[in-house]
Amino acid sequence: MLFNFFIIRTNVRLFYFRAVNYLKVLVQIADEPEQEILVAQLSQLNFIGFEQREDYLLAYSVEGEVQFEDFESFLKNYEWQQELIPELNWNAEWEKSFDPIELEHVRIRAHFHQAKDDGAEEIIITPRMSFGTGHHSTTQLMLEEMNVLEFKDKDVLDYGTGTGVLAIYASKLGAQKVLGIDIDPWSVDNSKENILRNDCEDVQIELGGIEIVDVSYDIILANINLNVILESLKSLHRALNASGQILFSGVLTKDLDNLKEAVKPYFKAVREQRLNNWIMLYCEKM
Repeated sequence: MLFNFFIIRTNVRLFYFRAVNYLKVLVQIADEPEQEILVAQLSQLNFIGFEQREDYLLAYSVEGEVQFEDFESFLKNYEWQQELIPELNWNAEWEKSFDPIELEHVRIRAHFHQAKDDGAEEIIITPRMSFGTGHHSTTQLMLEEMNVLEFKDKDVLDYGTGTGVLAIYASKLGAQKVLGIDIDPWSVDNSKENILRNDCEDVQIELGGIEIVDVSYDIILANINLNVILESLKSLHRALNASGQILFSGVLTKDLDNLKEAVKPYFKAVREQRLNNWIMLYCEKM
């Protein structure tokens, strides 16, 4: 059965400091490519999470952060309904849906899942209000590509760290120093918690965007979205060492040509990978 669960980073405002309810919108849509397109459209609004199922899509937002007129045009061709979820039920929403992720070299699980001793690297993630349980295609593409790179003794920047899953994996692959940054206070707190769970003392997390980065890195992981990537290319180029490598994801396959064209002044596109209408683009500094 098709299933993805992930949280999109947003500019979190006052709801970070007060008790809130959540809006859940259920859209009857079975076609996976259509689901992916709708996810990309709604993620430009203040929806913070999505679940993809065989016959429908669930979209989540903080109550009051998204108005009906904001998303009505995207849903006019579908049957849909909405309901409120009390704050105390939020963790139950993802806990009942969060299955471990089994990739070739790494397993991502929550703290309440049973550990396995089969040689695969394990990352323990409690996602809460942050992006990156590992279920989504973009995270899996990044994790798989990271396996073919050399991280030993490298300095790594995780741009838009979310739960910290990529930063943690970089550390486990032997990185010397890892910095994860995010504009979302929820993500910063959550990723720090996950770093402690995984005993990754060499990973540092800071609140902010690319503008807070004042040193260069050997590898940059940029699993965000197309708009943020395009806005950040000049800064990312500055933050990457002369022989550095950068991984881009969070981009739909239909936008691959746009991304390739945009990176040309800054990076050499070397290879790409695709999964469920999403892409990962591996580049090297020009």
